[in-house]
This record gives sequence, structure tokens and C-alpha cells, in this order.
Amino acid sequence: MRTKPFAINSGVTLIEVFAMVVVLSVVFCAFTPGLGIKKCRGRLAITCLNNLRNIGVGYQAFAADFDGKYPWQVDEANGGVLLPPRGEAAGVSNNLFVMYAAISNEISTTKMVRCEFDGAFSSMTFSAGLTQGLSVASFPSYFLGTSASAVNPRSILAGDRRLLLYSAGMDERTTNHYNRVVQIKRSDVFGVKNTNINWMPEWHQGRANLLLQDGSVTQCNPGPLRRTLREAFLPGTAGFDLFLPAL
Repeated sequence: MRTKPFAINSGVTLIEVFAMVVVLSVVFCAFTPGLGIKKCRGRLAITCLNNLRNIGVGYQAFAADFDGKYPWQVDEANGGVLLPPRGEAAGVSNNLFVMYAAISNEISTTKMVRCEFDGAFSSMTFSAGLTQGLSVASFPSYFLGTSASAVNPRSILAGDRRLLLYSAGMDERTTNHYNRVVQIKRSDVFGVKNTNINWMPEWHQGRANLLLQDGSVTQCNPGPLRRTLREAFLPGTAGFDLFLPAL
């Protein structure tokens, strides 16, 4: 009489399957919050990269029609905008929103000048924003480099607004640096111990974006930021200007 060979049942019971599902769920819940935050921050950083690229395309299109000049380099009578004097607070007719509205034919929506990190996107049009005057001075998420020139393709055309500017070791961002044109001097970015310029740490994990005159966008932390700023000076100049939005 033939007997059946001894065999081990290798199947998985329903209880074991349920236990595995519970363990995997716990592990997933433990790691998902951190992964979600990183994914969100990464998405915001990519949004800013794309926004700055589009801004670059818009200003280059404007310059192509005006002999290489940007809106603040063209007379108002000819379609340009008036730039506020360096160091003076911008007004209704010459704040940073106005500078972006000058290329509204090239960038189709105000969403392109706003990062979600600064709050929800607005559905307003450029024309509607212009009627609000100074109330939109803080709307743009990106400063403008008003000294940018094709003479130096590495000069800065725009960048994330969250710059910290220091003077004599004190943070002056709430007093006399914002909603106006400020000059970045060579002494601000050269020197072994120099820390006059930095990103606000909460902005894209301490990194932020710069749009260069050649249309490229670079994301950098504080060290590369200062190196990029050192490359932005035009030959024979003592500094270059950045137009920062209101806080």
C-alpha cells in the first residue's frame, strides 16, 4: 500500500495576512508625513523654477522689441515703467507689481509671479491689480535685478524674494530694504567671513532660486548664493541693484 509523502503546508493563513497588513500600515503612517512634507516642498521649488523661467522668457521677449532694454530702461511714453530712485520706497505707479505688469502680454497670469509658499494664488488679472496700487506691492514672490545686462549673462534678472540683508550685523529687512531698489556692493559678497546676504531658512529648506540674464535658473543654498552674486557684477561697477517687493 502506497503512502502519501510527508508535506509541509506552506500557505499563509488569513490571520497572518491581516497581521502583515497592520504592520505595513503602521510603517506607512510613520513615514508618510515626512515624505509628504518633502514632496510638497519639492513641488513648490519646481513651481518657482518654472515661474522664473517664464518670467525670463517674458522679459527677453520685451527686450527683443526694445533694442535689448527691459521695461525700467524704457521711457514711460514708449511703453516703459518708471523705476523708483535707489533707496526710496516705491509708490503706486512704480512698485514691483507694476514692473511685472509691463510684460503682461508675455506672461498670461499673475500666478507666474507668485509662489504658493507666499500663500494661495490670486485669480486677479494684472489690470485689476494695477487699480489696487500699493496694496499689491507685496504680491510678487520674486525680486527683480534692475542692473541685469547682456554685457554679463551671469547678471541677475530675478530671484526668490526671501533674501536676508544685513548691515552692521543687524537684520534690517523690516526697515529700509524692502519695497525699494537696493544696491548690492562688492563688500557685501566678497570676503572670507562675509554673511551680509542669506536666504530666510524657511524658504524651500534654506535654498532658493535665481534667474540669470541668459535665461537660466539656478537653485542655491547660502554658499552658492554668494558665489553667484560675485559673478553678477558688470565690468567696472561697484555694485548692482535689486528691486525687492514689500514684505
